[in-house]
Amino acid sequence: MRWRDSQTACACRAEALKMVTFPAVRWAGAATAALALLQLWSAARGRAQDGAGGLEQVAWSWTVPVQVGFLVTGALACAAGTTCLRTTLLVQPVRARVAGARTGVVGLGALAAAGLLLAPVAVLLPGRGTAGATGRVLLWLVAAALIGSGAAGLLRRASTAVTGALLLVVVPQALSGYLGAAGRLLPGVAAQELLGGARGPGSRTAALLTVLAWVCVCQLAGAWRTIRSDA
Repeated sequence: MRWRDSQTACACRAEALKMVTFPAVRWAGAATAALALLQLWSAARGRAQDGAGGLEQVAWSWTVPVQVGFLVTGALACAAGTTCLRTTLLVQPVRARVAGARTGVVGLGALAAAGLLLAPVAVLLPGRGTAGATGRVLLWLVAAALIGSGAAGLLRRASTAVTGALLLVVVPQALSGYLGAAGRLLPGVAAQELLGGARGPGSRTAALLTVLAWVCVCQLAGAWRTIRSDA
């Protein structure tokens, strides 16, 4: 049997179709793209006026609003599948396969979207360290989408999941000056260290591991809720 005809492939196609046809996901994606272009225009204008640096220097300021779009879109994309989970399970009763397909579709979709948004940024804001900065921003945007989708899988409601994801990621970033060392254990502050505030390679590595750990925790929590709870 070819992979495209397997049950896993069918589950992935079903999850992707539900996500792209959910109006809220399309609107959130369009708003995220608009924010990214607006940030690019602002950064490019600053570079032309005062010779500001490349992406390495503006990575965090560009990412701050864009990450919100990825968090919200990831949560809404997962919520799109949760709203019709009962129907999905009639066709694909293996809940673990449904949860895995949802994670894969959100992750690959976020990777493609982040790549498309970052391509013009890397071209228009060249400089020393641009390749590394591009990779780190790409990783964080995908992680943000997966944290949002994990929150939606756990909390089951789009509004609750979006609120929870923003409280977990964005609010600690705003309060990072008051949280001290404990704040670095949260994904948002760790992302801030990863993209702009790290004091050395060791600090950046610790921030990366923190982000990846939170992605795993959120996805496992969402998958557990999908597998163990009633539809």
